[in-house]
Amino acid sequence: MSDYIIELIIKEFKSTISKDELFALIIWRNSKLENEENYTNFVTLLEDCLVCSQYNSINVDKAWTRVENKLSKFDANVRKAVTFQKYWIAAAAVFLCGLFALTWIYLNNRIKEPFEQSVLQTPGKLQQKAYIQFSNGTQQDLTRLSGNLKTNNGIVIGRNSNGQLRMDSSDDLSDLKQDWVDVIVPNKSNYCLVLSDGSKVVLNSGSRLHYPTRFSNKLRQVELHGEAYFDIKKDSMPFVVISKGIQTKVLGTAFNISSYSNESLNEVTLERGRVEILYQSKSYFLMPGKQFQESSGNAFVKEVDTRQYTSWRFGVVRFYNLELSEIAKKIERWYDVKFVFQDFSTSNLHFTGEVDQNVKLGDLLRMIEMMNNVKFVIRGNVITATRNT
Repeated sequence: MSDYIIELIIKEFKSTISKDELFALIIWRNSKLENEENYTNFVTLLEDCLVCSQYNSINVDKAWTRVENKLSKFDANVRKAVTFQKYWIAAAAVFLCGLFALTWIYLNNRIKEPFEQSVLQTPGKLQQKAYIQFSNGTQQDLTRLSGNLKTNNGIVIGRNSNGQLRMDSSDDLSDLKQDWVDVIVPNKSNYCLVLSDGSKVVLNSGSRLHYPTRFSNKLRQVELHGEAYFDIKKDSMPFVVISKGIQTKVLGTAFNISSYSNESLNEVTLERGRVEILYQSKSYFLMPGKQFQESSGNAFVKEVDTRQYTSWRFGVVRFYNLELSEIAKKIERWYDVKFVFQDFSTSNLHFTGEVDQNVKLGDLLRMIEMMNNVKFVIRGNVITATRNT
């Protein structure tokens, strides 16, 4: 077990563990059966020490033998962190205090890694921030939007009762020229908007949606760069999303599209309704619980747990057997940092887990370190990943 895990278990035992730390400990326990066994054994050791403290007198040699037997189940880190001397067990209460004191001294005097504390303390909680860019190139910060904006063709852009961006049009505007806008969501942010037809779109970090201020009478079409969750209002007119050469066509449904320019994998995940996908002159049909995947020209449909691909809207990200290089791209967008890999073998490490986006960057990196043989070093906002030898 790592120093960090030892520290978390002791904090949990003393009821001083924070919510984020407890979440990190749970992730570590669930990642491997071996981790859960080590956790149980170490907690049993702490409980044995607590029992000892309830007696006024104790056979020192016998007690120490029992503790040594328990310690033998752990690796060198744990044995080093819990280095007792027999004479400290003369008083059982002092024995327990010594356990915590020695561990605290060991953990707080180990070599400090060159981490930038200000970056490590950054929470992953996303802001509700976005910009709207008009066809003439001008931009408006939507977080500072007060009142309504009126576009060149008379469309009114404002907020609904839930604070979501909304565009309103009337039937007498049907003959006016169609105008297009872009909603741009920077890193460390996400944003929800309502289109002119009543459809809702939640944009993830580092994403852009290009769409008309009003839809035509024949087709509702938008263009996505990045990731978004769509909840489309049912209508006789098809709704089409264009993303990196993939055309997703629906009438009324809920689905997620992930199609970032710096990622080779493109995904369309259907949560509700029915979807038709057109890619390279071939059609793919999705039912709920199915996902379309495309990478390097290869496309196929598979069954998935949709929560793994849509839970980001609620601040929880799940990943299954995902390469560290792909996880790093997500972290870059959440925390506005940059990853550098010293070798391919490090970037190709695979991970499975669940991450609360409220967790601090430092705790998230430690969780990943616990799950595999990797080490992170931070300089400014650049994170270098290496093999932990």
